Amino acid sequence: MIQGSVVTFTEGLYVLNLTTGFELCTLRIENLPSDVHNIELHALFVERDLEVDHFYFVGIKKTTKGMLEAKLVTDKQSAETLSSASGSLRLRGSILKIEMSTARVVGGSGATLWQGLTAKRFGKPTSRTKTHGSDKNRLGTDQVCPICYDNVLNPFQLNCGHIYCSACLRHFLDSAVDVNQFPLTCVADDGHCQVPVTISTIQQFLAPASFELLLKAAFNFYVSQRPTEFKFCRTPDCTQIYRFTSQDAAMKLRCPSCSKEVCSACGDEPHEGSTCDEFKRRKAEEEQTNAWVAARSERVKKCPQCEVLIEKKGGCNRVTCWLVS
Repeated sequence: MIQGSVVTFTEGLYVLNLTTGFELCTLRIENLPSDVHNIELHALFVERDLEVDHFYFVGIKKTTKGMLEAKLVTDKQSAETLSSASGSLRLRGSILKIEMSTARVVGGSGATLWQGLTAKRFGKPTSRTKTHGSDKNRLGTDQVCPICYDNVLNPFQLNCGHIYCSACLRHFLDSAVDVNQFPLTCVADDGHCQVPVTISTIQQFLAPASFELLLKAAFNFYVSQRPTEFKFCRTPDCTQIYRFTSQDAAMKLRCPSCSKEVCSACGDEPHEGSTCDEFKRRKAEEEQTNAWVAARSERVKKCPQCEVLIEKKGGCNRVTCWLVS
């Protein structure tokens, strides 16, 4: 989870899938068998034409009846599809109860906080594997490092076959946050190789804190390259983003962090009952009127009852609202 959004990265830290905090919903699935297997859940989701990669495991606990209760997050459409089947889904004779609610932001951006349902065993984190370079005894030291252009010292071979100095590769990955260009690819052959560096290789060379910073940088880079697809929450300093829509698909969204509401099409406050263009035109007229009133504050006021503008041209200050009287 990165800055309130659930993000799936592929090799080179390219963002494969992004579900914003505004889109997330929480699902609680009850009555799961205590030894439920991932394959069984896959089958349930496939029956409903749901993409398994859109569901993320948050937590699991044992109930007093010896069954399991799982908590997942997913996008609203997938959540509604699955929750509509509550009471009709069965697993080994048990009727599954599914409850849906708006997701709240949990925890920080730790890479192990959210687990995809692709784990070998449901409820257990996916193990982290390391990709080691080829045996150093088999790698010749007469190779030239693509970064320092000197003979390779302490060689490490990427999946593409190119060999680097371990220190050079570590510096390359460590400085990627400042360079801010993603995905991270092999720079051999004068930059023409372009084979993405595997995530396991990046994890092998970076400390967990540095790896987390790199994930955030890759996420921010992805969002910054798509200004017409993603927008930030209206609240200053709120890091939540939402997916921009057309006016035809406009909807009211609520930020899961600060609860600020926003129109998904124009980014302004929600305006149900009017289009974005109508709302903008009305808002511009109101701002123009307020500016006109402010410039004549000594003799123009709004009626405190009906808010009709009143301009004083003479007489005393007593005014009676004819709509209320």
